[in-house]
Amino acid sequence: MVRGLATFKNHFAEYRDQYVLIGGAASAELMEQSGLPFRGTRDLDVVLIVEAMTNEFVQAFWDFIENGRYDVRSHSQSERKYYRFENPEDEIYPECLELFSRIPDNIRFEGHGRFTPIPLEDDLSSLSAILLDDNYYPLILNGRDDLDGLSCLKVEYIIILKAKAWLDLHQRKADSRKVNRQKNDVIRLFPLLNPSMRIDIPEAIQDDLKEYLKAIAEDKTINLKDLGISQFGITEIVKSMEQIYGLSN
Repeated sequence: MVRGLATFKNHFAEYRDQYVLIGGAASAELMEQSGLPFRGTRDLDVVLIVEAMTNEFVQAFWDFIENGRYDVRSHSQSERKYYRFENPEDEIYPECLELFSRIPDNIRFEGHGRFTPIPLEDDLSSLSAILLDDNYYPLILNGRDDLDGLSCLKVEYIIILKAKAWLDLHQRKADSRKVNRQKNDVIRLFPLLNPSMRIDIPEAIQDDLKEYLKAIAEDKTINLKDLGISQFGITEIVKSMEQIYGLSN
């Protein structure tokens, strides 16, 4: 389990309708529950469901930050709101906690302690852009699942977000390590998909996913064994995902 995830889950057990865990930590937890390995990750990426958020959740959140004695508190200065908390003194807390909010003015976090600006980074920029996208945000709202008391995005929707993040990073010619991480995460998560499931997604998201699948089909550098995949080839992965997401018509 990702460091601090159990502490986070227990603290926010009463507020599962007000947040959803996405990204690497969610992926690692889903893979672990299936007995499969995932790459190391230290961040908890948490989307705040501002449509449902209460003052009690905000207070519980600040209790969490204070109890963990987080050293670094940062926030963005733009319309794309995100907050980062790092280096807790208590080691049972997540090493890095990143909060993302689609509607910036509903809840104000700035009143608690001193914040420093977050420099614009590739991964943060990609995720915040996804949250503002009217095609993608409903997937986050509708794709939530209760994973043993943890509000977590279902794997079929994490895959969609990671493919979109890859596309955004690739188009902006971002750091190749970050581009490849998103690309490879989709492949790592693929074995968790039920081949008989069918996911209805908007045409715009279909187009993004098609671009991702086209790219991996043509990428000769992908080593599936390094990603823990031995029972599938790239062609099988692409064809199966086309069927699952309705892209083959």
